Amino acid sequence: MKEPDHDEVLDKLDALLNKHRTPRQPAATTPPVTNTKPAVNTIPVLTEVVGHIAKPDAIPVLTQIVIPSESTAETMPPAEQNTTHATTESSRATHANLNRTIAENLEQRIMPQLTKHIDQSLESLLAQFKEEIAQLVRESLAQELQQYFDVIVSDLQRHSNDHR
Repeated sequence: MKEPDHDEVLDKLDALLNKHRTPRQPAATTPPVTNTKPAVNTIPVLTEVVGHIAKPDAIPVLTQIVIPSESTAETMPPAEQNTTHATTESSRATHANLNRTIAENLEQRIMPQLTKHIDQSLESLLAQFKEEIAQLVRESLAQELQQYFDVIVSDLQRHSNDHR
């Protein structure tokens, strides 16, 4: 099959657009802005005011799950209600599978590094605790020995004063 010439394609597109275009005034004058609603089958032009634009809150965002309300579900035919329910269940299952996959990947990638860092931190803390405990024991022994020597010195002084 022979590919159509690009000029032929462009000519066909121009003909299609011209078919749906409304008659325009010459380009030198600005077309008047109308406040009337365009007919259903016409293509709006940038100079026309379109009154049937949806509110920004009514437009679903890709991160939102659109769940039909009960009133919408009541007006739907049963086949569409089942499809909507199946779609919602399917999206929940997909969401659960995605969460599980993310958790598994994080565990596989992060756990070895996390374990290594925790081991290093525990070793560092253990060394600090050992040093602090040794320091506390030295200070406690020094206090006890000082008290013991103070008692001995006072006893010796008392004894020497008694023998005089």
